Amino acid sequence: MEERKKQKKGKKRPSGISVPKGLPQAKRFKLILDDLEIFRNAHGGVIPSGLRNTWLHFHATCLTHIPGIRDIEGEVKKMAARATPGLKPGEVNAIAKQAEKKARLTRTASVWGDGRYHYKGATIADGLGITPEMARRLGLQQVIPALERRRRKAEVERQRRSENGAVSQEEYLAKNNASREKPWEKFGIGRTKFYELKRAGMLPVLEAV
Repeated sequence: MEERKKQKKGKKRPSGISVPKGLPQAKRFKLILDDLEIFRNAHGGVIPSGLRNTWLHFHATCLTHIPGIRDIEGEVKKMAARATPGLKPGEVNAIAKQAEKKARLTRTASVWGDGRYHYKGATIADGLGITPEMARRLGLQQVIPALERRRRKAEVERQRRSENGAVSQEEYLAKNNASREKPWEKFGIGRTKFYELKRAGMLPVLEAV
């Protein structure tokens, strides 16, 4: 994969690598592993041809971040037999042995000194052809395109603002226009009564003059 070639150069920061924010790496890659399994199950348990090497590499990468897995090489090979049939033994062995080697590296607080692969969820989504619609439909948490991640962040921010009493620009303009025009005077009622009737859908229809 091109992504793996970039990491080997080590001269500049690869675009597909992210500095971890919030979640510990073990937790983040456990969630990524869950998303990869959801993706596999969505395809009937077998990864489509053309994505198998990529998917297995991402799966193996997740295992290198999760403590307590004793035989990563064996686990990768078992998953390959189920999820990526048709891959050449040489491909499977290369991925499995590399994962075993990475898993033995000393864990550090810095991803740059860790030696393991640290992929962004968006990079994984791009590698597997996962669209924003697919990410929503499957309920993926980490393996989501950058566009979908921005949409979710914006939605969370809108919800936060709403809970804090903020209103949208459209609501603000509508309310201020109403204050200037004083539509309640056309009905011969006060401002409070006007909004009570409006919320209840009980405003009378004004006859055209």
